[in-house]
Amino acid sequence: MGCGGMYAEKEFIEPIEIHWELRKHFQNMPQSASMVIVRLIDKNNDGRVSRAEFEAFMSIMDEINTENDVYKLIFKAMDADNSNSINTKELSVFFETLKINVNPRMFGEKLNQEEFKKVIGPYLNAFVGDDDLPFADKV
Repeated sequence: MGCGGMYAEKEFIEPIEIHWELRKHFQNMPQSASMVIVRLIDKNNDGRVSRAEFEAFMSIMDEINTENDVYKLIFKAMDADNSNSINTKELSVFFETLKINVNPRMFGEKLNQEEFKKVIGPYLNAFVGDDDLPFADKV
């Protein structure tokens, strides 16, 4: 996938451009779902995605290129320390990003990818508000 081409000279990448990059990999991803991911990759929480944030995100997309797994994408984007688990600090970032008032400690100290999927699925459904989204598996 890479980050070159039309993004190479841009300081900031527009959310709609990220949506179209996501649609290349996840064909049925609605814009509301990709906006969740845009919020998560905006690491400094300034409402914009810098080229550095975008490049880090695209390297995650390259890593999971052969998989059509939105949860894995979100998991990798949230796993700031690359421990292959999500700790309470990383999970709190997820809830803060979506402005959901939940204590992440109630889910334990660390979540593996499958546990993370079970925890965030219902919150993503509620946030996006559509049962036909990639986050639709109920637990």
